[in-house]
Amino acid sequence: MNHSCGVRSDATVVCWGPDDHRAVTHSPSGEFIQISVGLYHSCGVRPAGLVYCWGFSNDGQAASPDGQFSAVAAGERHSCGLLLDGAIVCWGDPGDTPADAPDGEFTALSSRWKHVCGLRTDGSVFCWGHQGTGRSHAAEGAFAAVSAGTRHSCGVRADATVACWGDSADGRTNAPSGEFRAVSAGQDHSCGLSIDGHIVCWGSNRAGQSDAPEGRFSAMTTGSHHSCGIGAEGSVTCWGRDGGHLQAPDGQYRSVTAGDVHSCGLRTDGTVNCWSDFSQQAAAPGGEFIAIAAGYWHTCGIRTDSTVACWGDDSRGQSTPPEGAFSAVAAGYSHSCGARPDGSVVCWGAKTAGRPIGVRIAFGRGHPDPGRCRPYGVRGVTTAGFPRPYWTARPSGPVRVAALFMDFPDAPASHSTRQEAALGLPFMEEYAESASYGRLDVQITPLHRWLRAQHGHAHYATGGIDAEAARLADPEFDFSEFDVVMTVMPSTHFSGGAAFGFVRTEEGTIRLTTRINFLPLPEPRQPYEWGTVAAHEFLHVFGLVDLYPSDGDVHRQPAAPSGEAWMEARFGVMTLRGYFLARERDSRVAEVWHFPGGLSFTEYGRTLDAREALAWSRWQLGWLDDGQVQCVTEPQATVALSPVADPGDGIAMAAIPLTAHEAIVVESRRKIDHDLGVDYVDDGVRVELPGLATEGVLVYTVDASLPAGLLPIKLAGDTGNGRVDDYPTLTAGQSVTVRGYTITVTADDGDAHIVTITSAGGG
Repeated sequence: MNHSCGVRSDATVVCWGPDDHRAVTHSPSGEFIQISVGLYHSCGVRPAGLVYCWGFSNDGQAASPDGQFSAVAAGERHSCGLLLDGAIVCWGDPGDTPADAPDGEFTALSSRWKHVCGLRTDGSVFCWGHQGTGRSHAAEGAFAAVSAGTRHSCGVRADATVACWGDSADGRTNAPSGEFRAVSAGQDHSCGLSIDGHIVCWGSNRAGQSDAPEGRFSAMTTGSHHSCGIGAEGSVTCWGRDGGHLQAPDGQYRSVTAGDVHSCGLRTDGTVNCWSDFSQQAAAPGGEFIAIAAGYWHTCGIRTDSTVACWGDDSRGQSTPPEGAFSAVAAGYSHSCGARPDGSVVCWGAKTAGRPIGVRIAFGRGHPDPGRCRPYGVRGVTTAGFPRPYWTARPSGPVRVAALFMDFPDAPASHSTRQEAALGLPFMEEYAESASYGRLDVQITPLHRWLRAQHGHAHYATGGIDAEAARLADPEFDFSEFDVVMTVMPSTHFSGGAAFGFVRTEEGTIRLTTRINFLPLPEPRQPYEWGTVAAHEFLHVFGLVDLYPSDGDVHRQPAAPSGEAWMEARFGVMTLRGYFLARERDSRVAEVWHFPGGLSFTEYGRTLDAREALAWSRWQLGWLDDGQVQCVTEPQATVALSPVADPGDGIAMAAIPLTAHEAIVVESRRKIDHDLGVDYVDDGVRVELPGLATEGVLVYTVDASLPAGLLPIKLAGDTGNGRVDDYPTLTAGQSVTVRGYTITVTADDGDAHIVTITSAGGG
């Protein structure tokens, strides 16, 4: 490709590149929702579904076909489009791609160089086009994702295994066995991130780039001849050809990027570290950043004030960025490009015939706008941002859940599955449907008998519980009718929960699974309520992330002064937490026990559990309409907030965009529904547990660049250790200042909280 194109926020297209007679840099008029850049031509899909192509068309690759399309892909001398009915149509050079498009319905399309791969609705992959190196001979079976490389292709199967095909030089198609979250093909080697967090690499190992270290990782990146990964504890490890770019400094990192002979990491405190034997590449500037991108011999990053700084090789001006605000940045060989908050693109450095590395795909109208209130997350990963990963469950309409109950020879159940189900399934169903304001229809089908595992529970400590349960249930269940498999172990012997990936059944593969009660207890107990755990794990399948720290020490508080205690305030079942000091017998944490015969007494706990889902989570899942969210971009605004539990047609949330990845959120909480508290009955004793301590306005920040476990959402006033001054809801007359914005509750009429939002210097 010798040109680049982008879709502006107003849906118009702009192209740039070297001037020539082929008109490849011609910017067409009108609106587009998606575009694709080929070698000497480009194609785009208009809002009505029509495809328009422009540029060089000696083989007909720039002809505009008839029909309505949802996507288009431009190759070297051909183009292909995905029709609304799922069929694929191709046009252009028949030697570059077959004249006849494949039969069947497709959900995804990937085109690169001279071949195309498509993911069918049944999960199978079909590739066509140039057959050289076998790059188009797709593996059989069901897949969750496919990627077309230069001379080979790889895919993650629906059962989480990896398959590759095409050029087998250096063993690059010899994908290892095991289950994987992701796979990435490098120049001459590939690495996969396994389900359990281990990195496995294959292909060329001339520089040791395929010698992945032991341990668990949350992310990985590949450079020219080296690779890096972020460990579970946040540290960076690199391997491969060493030019000083393998020795990562100590510390915790949120992201890592690799160039040719250097590597850079973005620490959790926002500072950047780079390492290399070449001083220019390693000379990272001071200050805080929200994103970084490594080019060949230089690096650029976006600061917290949205300006761009670059360092390293500046021989072509690639490290001299223009002034102004940016929402994204990308670094290539001898050039750099950045996206402005309005969606326009600016590049600096050498003119290039290639497309810059790492430029984000521009979304059309109706999609997240990173310059306003919907921050970008990390593509393909669950975050607090937009859009949600492709593999998550549809958050509206019917969601069918197969509930399987499994015990073990060394941990047998002593009660019925109906008793066990009553401890969690009704609450999970009611909570999800209530949080979605009725948009979800959760349909649970339990198999009411204990499935006895073949082995003791320790045998399944590293996995296989879901597969064992499905194997035992297969003779009685048709799994083709379900979206989610939930495996429940006896609460007498186990606790906790988890949401994992895939399970294979006789009818096919189900991509979404959850486990309830899978952590062994030191001693057996009476059957125990697990509804909140089930609701938490169930919401994971829609793409919501954990809001508590993966490292428990992050929220460890010092000893409380005499007569006081640390109280824990929780919000939502994804567990946003804050800790504050209060009197040991504070009335807000009173737990009232009612015994048969009228006797009652009060105990004082340490937890306030306001379970209503956060407004932000509801907006992520589409349960709040855009009309119920006020995006505040002016210096001063007044908003009337209806309670998030029952907003009706009112405004349920105000959001203030900070950067491309961050926002401030303001919502109203009332003592209704799941914020009212919890009553439960145990052996005739009714216990009243506290919920929301004080009706008021909740303020928190969102950082969509952070994964689960690194606190992507934090309460206002939390400096990182979870500690806040007092219970975090603001009442009339109270205010809080966050990142230069002051949020003040000016009135409370019992139905709405009136909030004024003022920026520094905004009046």
